[in-house]
Amino acid sequence: MKIRELISESLQQTVDSNYIYALSKQIHRNYDDFGEGDLSDRIFWFDQYKLTNLPLSKLNLSEWDVDEDLVADHVAEIMKSKDTMPPIVFDPIENSIIDGTHRANAYAKLGYNTIPAYVGSVKSSSYGERESEQLDEYRVTDRYDPQWMINRGNHPVTKRRNIIQTPLTDYNVRYGNTGGIHDYYLYKKSSDRCIGAFSIEENDDVPRAIKRLLAPGVQAVTPHMGLAPQAQRQGISTMAYSTFLRGGPWVFITEEHTLGAFKLWDSLVKGDVISFYVTQQGKVVDRPDPDCYRLLGPRDRFKST
Repeated sequence: MKIRELISESLQQTVDSNYIYALSKQIHRNYDDFGEGDLSDRIFWFDQYKLTNLPLSKLNLSEWDVDEDLVADHVAEIMKSKDTMPPIVFDPIENSIIDGTHRANAYAKLGYNTIPAYVGSVKSSSYGERESEQLDEYRVTDRYDPQWMINRGNHPVTKRRNIIQTPLTDYNVRYGNTGGIHDYYLYKKSSDRCIGAFSIEENDDVPRAIKRLLAPGVQAVTPHMGLAPQAQRQGISTMAYSTFLRGGPWVFITEEHTLGAFKLWDSLVKGDVISFYVTQQGKVVDRPDPDCYRLLGPRDRFKST
């Protein structure tokens, strides 16, 4: 549906933050656009957005750095057909453009008075928070305490465990298995200090209908990861998730993410790795509801869905 049709159909069309995140991701196409800044954090400061025509006079068009070449590209595209230009995303509390500064500048150069915009309408409980690199999948299991895991990794008993070989060649990795939880502790080679932990929890309570989607011998497990502050923003989480996703006969499952985990799962969907949402009854759906599960894994670990 074109933007013009959306506007004329309902000025109050409501979408959730996952929709806005997916839209922005399609526009930018590069995961680094999210990882290098706080775009995704700010998107999830609102649970819902409403589509409206926003007066350009409300916008600070010089709030962010502006690439005039990109603005010129947008101007040319709008002159061909403004219906193909996605709405901007706007924070009405801060009176700030979340996404779409270049689109807004292009509309202004062409003399428009308004611009299609998704405006935050329901504030999230996390409003104003920036993401920490704690990657937790919860509601399937208890909350994960990364600092407790790091302290445990530095305990002499844990450090007596043998170092195992993994593709994470820049780190020593020690492994432990307690009560169906596989713990992988990551250590700096130079100091042998634990800088993070990755845990994989076996789940006996995954609905049978979901288990029937898995290839023979494959189980659905829940991952968790926490990193010390000095080890964050270095790509370690991505390397660890990718490594351990392929490290056993399993796929990852969750009912709900932290923000960091949500984005990371999206970034891992490439090549043979797929992700989808499924109901408790085993029905694959395009858009999740609160009772859905999300699955992630190599394609050959699933039956045809």
